[in-house]
Amino acid sequence: MQEKAANGEYENEEQIVIDLTRLLVYYEGETEVIYVIKRYDAICDSQVLYHKLEGIVYKQLEKININFKNKKTEEMTDDKKESKPLTAKYIFKKYASKFAKKGCKFIGDDPKILTGKQFRAAIVIQARQGIGKSRFTDVIAELTSRYCCSNITNIDDFTGKFNSVFENKMLAVLTEMMNYNDSKKSVATVMKSIISDLTIRINEKNTPRRTAENVMNIIYVTNADMPVQLDTDDRRHL
Repeated sequence: MQEKAANGEYENEEQIVIDLTRLLVYYEGETEVIYVIKRYDAICDSQVLYHKLEGIVYKQLEKININFKNKKTEEMTDDKKESKPLTAKYIFKKYASKFAKKGCKFIGDDPKILTGKQFRAAIVIQARQGIGKSRFTDVIAELTSRYCCSNITNIDDFTGKFNSVFENKMLAVLTEMMNYNDSKKSVATVMKSIISDLTIRINEKNTPRRTAENVMNIIYVTNADMPVQLDTDDRRHL
């Protein structure tokens, strides 16, 4: 977008708004406004969502100078009657209502495959080595693509200080997961809310805590005879 703006490929503000809405939205968090930016991640070879503070977003938008085709592009400051180069920040603030979302959910390119619904029970796949457990989960992971966290081996990814790894994820495959405090009973206990709660608290480094919709489904894959210790009336594991 920055390259298009610099080359004068935009003819009007509406074209800029269309491109911005593909990359940026914001919604009301519990304590402040949360901004979400979509970017291409060359390492993952996919589009990735980043949560940013308002000040950081505005700084990025100020770097995009707008040059319309055959038009003078300047804006007037409020305190001083001086002109300055038109930037994407001005366009964003002018059309702010078009970027507002009531809650933020980026799930389901195809609703028939990615329904965005939570099963509310974890599946435990337990069997001897070499029968294809991992192959089975690999196929499911391919179907869910970037909405999947595959081959997680440490429960701290879920219960640690920072847990943004599973926000907007539809599937997590836990492979021979390290036990919580070396207790199989504790694994089932700490995973209860993640398996069945409709919302989760997300804590990301250098970002305000926020509440997100929980759409994650969990599959345990193990060779152990008893990967987790369950109560006789447990309803969260199959």
